[in-house]
Amino acid sequence: MSLDLAALGATTEPHRHAYDWKSLALYALGIGARRDELAYLYENAPGGLRSYPTYAVVPAFPPVVELIGRSRADMAMVVHGGQKVFARRALPPSGELETVGTL
Repeated sequence: MSLDLAALGATTEPHRHAYDWKSLALYALGIGARRDELAYLYENAPGGLRSYPTYAVVPAFPPVVELIGRSRADMAMVVHGGQKVFARRALPPSGELETVGTL
């Protein structure tokens, strides 16, 4: 099946992603944080829990999946070519993020 080129320029509705210290710690474990990186794993670490900037890819996933569906792409044939994250400041230990995707 070929891609639906009419989907180019499509934009998703805002997707909200609530997270807390547990989400950040689980992500840190998932990407291989070690015991010496306690600031990313322990909510009561001196200076507070830190977040890896790459956590920003997590809330981007639902809009990406939505846009792939709109374009009628075959998920088995999709290759992730790249993604950029611009971190202006560190994420707080909990909060809500809003993501909008554009194809």
